[in-house]
Amino acid sequence: MLQPVNIDTDVDLVAQLVRDSDVQATGMSESNRGRVLFNLTFPLAVRDEHRLALRDGKPVGVLIAECDPESCEAFVDISAVGDARAEVLAHLLDAARDFARRRAAHDPRAVPSDVDPFILSAQFWQMPLIQRDGDEQCARLFSAAGLRMIRTFWTMRWDPPETVMAPPAPPGVTRRVASSEEDLRTLHRLDQASFSDHFGFLHEDPFEVWLDIGRARPGFAPERWWIAEKDGEPVGFCLLEDSRLDEGAEYVGALGVIREARGQGIARWLLQCTAADAMARGIRAVTLNCDSENTTNATALYESVGFTVRNQANLWNEPVTVNV
Repeated sequence: MLQPVNIDTDVDLVAQLVRDSDVQATGMSESNRGRVLFNLTFPLAVRDEHRLALRDGKPVGVLIAECDPESCEAFVDISAVGDARAEVLAHLLDAARDFARRRAAHDPRAVPSDVDPFILSAQFWQMPLIQRDGDEQCARLFSAAGLRMIRTFWTMRWDPPETVMAPPAPPGVTRRVASSEEDLRTLHRLDQASFSDHFGFLHEDPFEVWLDIGRARPGFAPERWWIAEKDGEPVGFCLLEDSRLDEGAEYVGALGVIREARGQGIARWLLQCTAADAMARGIRAVTLNCDSENTTNATALYESVGFTVRNQANLWNEPVTVNV
């Protein structure tokens, strides 16, 4: 049995279900209440489509839904606990597919015959899902259902020396806090330009949507939203969050350098500034999430600084078929 999630009363319950599902499947969980609340309420979340799964009247699973019409993505995250976990996950996957089909029905699009239907594309509707590495029940379910794993993402962590200090900046490079609306618009432009050639970038987010999502993120810390300039021109950015303080870590929500300024040590310097900022605040680690197959060689940069992989999540996908 499924019932709607009540955002006002069920957040703690949903957070516990997500954590317990992760722990049952993988032995650990990176989830916390703040991140779950963000997933339930941020601008792309479809609040009236979140569902609790009940078994004998007891909550044993949850479906969290979001939709990005511009990308034609109906993204769903499912979690389940208990002895009948595999059965509950299968029930939630059916509900996820129903949600995706209903969203796609608002704007039905056929999959072009010459396109791989499992690649991320804004030409036709798809349903991406995340599977935590080590969750073999989810992996078996998704594979048997015909989904395809298309990408892996890493959680990386760096425990720098406590004596780390902000290093000298690369020649001509400075850093400042984004303190005005004009600065925020500059951050938006840098973000969109820096990630336009990355996996999963299907369209530019309007400034207002981008800002609303940023402000909704757990641990929103605008005093640590940095713009990097070279010879007075904006070339890079770093957005830090307090969303991992429960892990004793500063979190890099986003870090990017525009194509024309790459290879000049700017991203490395921003990471080192992040470590110095963390140490100054008594925080002993820095974490981030990244695409394991990043085409800009970011993973090699992170490893050279000192980051190591702590966890992995796998992105699965399937095309959403509707009558056109």
